[in-house]
Amino acid sequence: MPAADHFRYQSALACLELANRAKEQVRSVGESEGEAERVPDPEVILGERPPRGLLILRGDAGDAEFKKAVHAVLKIEPVVEPLTSQSEGDKQLLWLGPDEWLIAAPEGNLEEIQQALREKLTDLPAALCDISHARTVIGVAGPKALDVIAKGCPLDLHPREFPTGACAQSRLARCNILIHRIDDEPTFEIHVARSFALYAWQWLEDGAREFDMQVVSVS
Repeated sequence: MPAADHFRYQSALACLELANRAKEQVRSVGESEGEAERVPDPEVILGERPPRGLLILRGDAGDAEFKKAVHAVLKIEPVVEPLTSQSEGDKQLLWLGPDEWLIAAPEGNLEEIQQALREKLTDLPAALCDISHARTVIGVAGPKALDVIAKGCPLDLHPREFPTGACAQSRLARCNILIHRIDDEPTFEIHVARSFALYAWQWLEDGAREFDMQVVSVS
């Protein structure tokens, strides 16, 4: 094995071979070879999200210069309302605390975004930290997604209290997580520390067994 392969990023869920499982699931419900059918009307859809650039941003949301600097790069101002997020194109800014946010952006653009932010924030009391490879993001979608997550998460995730765009740091089956509702389907993204990713996936999959479940590959 080339030495470089030892340093190549690998998903924390690689051992589950989710892409192969997704293909087998399609094959098992197809009526003929190569027919791309899916589980009919799945109640829960589980899948790992593709690798993404993730940055922790710290700063003073009340500082006009700080907000101006962030907006100049992301075209989004730091959100100040708790448990909310903002998005612009393929970039997201999630509220983590009064002076802390998570920036999510395409992995290929991360270096450019990080460099631009550091230049803009040089003379300001701010901090930036790359946590891209420290997190795994699991997608949970479908009409029974909320039922599955509620088995291990104390948050009230009813859309009345946790609408599309809402995000919060919480716990799932004793794991610290960041949960983000991204649409009305509903679809949730669960950010979990890489070292807990396998446990969190297995817990979610076990919790979804009572429903018609579909596993999808990274997309």
